[in-house]
Amino acid sequence: MIKAGLALTVVIVVGPLIGFFMVVLSLGGVVESMSNPLNPEPSELALEDIPELLLDHYRTASLSCPGLPWTVVAAIGKVESDHGRFGGRSPAANGDITPPILGIVLDGSTPGTRAIPIPVGGSPWHDHPTFDRALGSMQFLTDTFRQHGVDGNGNGVATPHNAIDAIYSAVSYLCGDGGEVTSLRDAIFIYNRSDVYVNEVLSLAADYGVAPIFAGASATDLINHANVSMGPAQLADLEAGVIDPQLIAILLSLAQTHEIYISSLKSGHSLCVARTGQYPNCRISRHASGRGADIAIFDRSPVTDTNRAARNQLLVWHGMDRETDFLRPWSIGHPFGDLAGDAPGSFNDGDHEDHFHLGATGTVAGSS
Repeated sequence: MIKAGLALTVVIVVGPLIGFFMVVLSLGGVVESMSNPLNPEPSELALEDIPELLLDHYRTASLSCPGLPWTVVAAIGKVESDHGRFGGRSPAANGDITPPILGIVLDGSTPGTRAIPIPVGGSPWHDHPTFDRALGSMQFLTDTFRQHGVDGNGNGVATPHNAIDAIYSAVSYLCGDGGEVTSLRDAIFIYNRSDVYVNEVLSLAADYGVAPIFAGASATDLINHANVSMGPAQLADLEAGVIDPQLIAILLSLAQTHEIYISSLKSGHSLCVARTGQYPNCRISRHASGRGADIAIFDRSPVTDTNRAARNQLLVWHGMDRETDFLRPWSIGHPFGDLAGDAPGSFNDGDHEDHFHLGATGTVAGSS
């Protein structure tokens, strides 16, 4: 993997399509916001940062794969090569990148990497006789591009050294044998087996798109979403229209990348916050006004301190600004004691060892 940027040096997993080797590289800052609509309009950042030629192809290519937002493909292109601009390069009008973008020789000599032998017959895209290299703007390995390479620009040749071909080929790989993406996190993890990488791509993807479908999210959208389940009382809350639209938007945004079980909304929770006394002399829960939700199951596992996916999601929320981001819960109760207090509104106590509590303000920013 090649990443343009200056801000931070970390160890990351590289080789998007096998991803077993690591290398120390210079990284830019990680954008920590989360919206993940399935088909968003480009944000101002996207329009400024992505070359117009490639933006059009990111958006078009992703349409061939249900469940794959163009923003995720574009975020991978940014992380891998700054949209083909690594080292001062600039994709030509037909997508060709010269000189070619080549990763390090994967001979195992770089600390944290493993040797990747050249496939039988060698590689038509680099000339090392023994070991493979990551290729082009989307950093394919030779065998993977042979399997998934697509002639995106229609010139009769598929090559990883053409940014347009690389975009369509990345969509082919991410889409998998099933012809659709049912879990963005799983698809990106296969592309590069690193949770750090997955979080960075999802965060940047969120920032590349605006989220109109979430700003106007409806209870029906949440009820009908394939990744959302709940009990009959919670279903009745949504059908009755008593759940805050911002909270619905937060839950719907989660459902784009995770499977969730909603264990309480207005129903299923006490009127008072635990350990604050008896009504009316207690602190009233956000659940009572339809601005609180509990999630007991996250990606098919209970929300405990061993649930890695839940922990990663908490870190994403911690990176968001709750004063300005519509999709960042105002309050987050969780079982991760070591992360409590790391961000505003994040807390852990004995009452939140087996679920997420998400509280909304009912506004984009401000107090309840």
